[in-house]
Amino acid sequence: RRMDGESVYLCHYTDSTGTWPNAGLFRQLASAFPSLPLYYEQSKKMGNLRLGVPHLVPVQAGAGQHLSSVLIMPVLRRERGQRVFDQDALRSCFAAAAAAATAEGHACSFHFPQARGYLKGDTDRGRAGYVVERMQRRYLAGCGHNAYVYYWPTRSQQSQSSRRSGGGRGGRDAPPSLPSRHGSVLAGLTLCVYKAEPSTAAAHCRDYFLAGADSRRVGDDEFAQLVKREVERQGGKLVSSPTFHTDVVVTTVPNVDRQLRMWKGWVPNVEVVSLDWVVRSVEAACVQPPSAYSLPDPLSASSSPSPSPLD
Repeated sequence: RRMDGESVYLCHYTDSTGTWPNAGLFRQLASAFPSLPLYYEQSKKMGNLRLGVPHLVPVQAGAGQHLSSVLIMPVLRRERGQRVFDQDALRSCFAAAAAAATAEGHACSFHFPQARGYLKGDTDRGRAGYVVERMQRRYLAGCGHNAYVYYWPTRSQQSQSSRRSGGGRGGRDAPPSLPSRHGSVLAGLTLCVYKAEPSTAAAHCRDYFLAGADSRRVGDDEFAQLVKREVERQGGKLVSSPTFHTDVVVTTVPNVDRQLRMWKGWVPNVEVVSLDWVVRSVEAACVQPPSAYSLPDPLSASSSPSPSPLD
């Protein structure tokens, strides 16, 4: 989707080694735009390929395509064979991209693959995607530009999905309202479910989890178990109470209460959202911005408007 006069940028995370791999998305990009690997390798030879310094490479798009340039973002390190995102390099690249887009004087759209790997200094795999998307909202969406993230299942998630749909070999069929093609929406996120009760859940949330059953016959504990099973089915990691590595607390209470306020004091970066966030993310087949579903705090000294969601 492209708005009139909008510049379209395809963004790609790389390291600063100057060696263009022949696998995965690297191979696809090299096939579509043969000049990219040459530019990347030549930049290394000239000493211009450094972490945190993005490169905007003009490309010739095919018929019917509106791609303007490919944004090479050197933000990855290799540590003990693992892909590690350098947060300082990420901030630098996003700030430079936002400045360049704003200088064009019209709307721009940025298209990103899902960020997978570790953060530098962090042992919790999966947090990189969440942190990167927060930076996309801050630097790009916050400046009026569109940002899109494209998700794909890992090999293990694909095999789990195929086992689920195996039917007669002992696998359980997914409920009709929970399509198996959305089985990795929450992958990489750590969540805590707090007070998930059918009596305080939105009507469409009750319909989603209860599939038309009478909510008056479903206890709070049973409903909470349905929510937790769905979080795990969508690839999320569950914890009983928030820790430093917890990304989101999901609840059906209408406002931040004393317990939630205490947790937010312990873990300042945790997002407290309504159960609606889980349902909307699964329905859209991608993680929705938690800030768009944050709970209000009646004791907050001032209420600031939530940032606009990522398109």
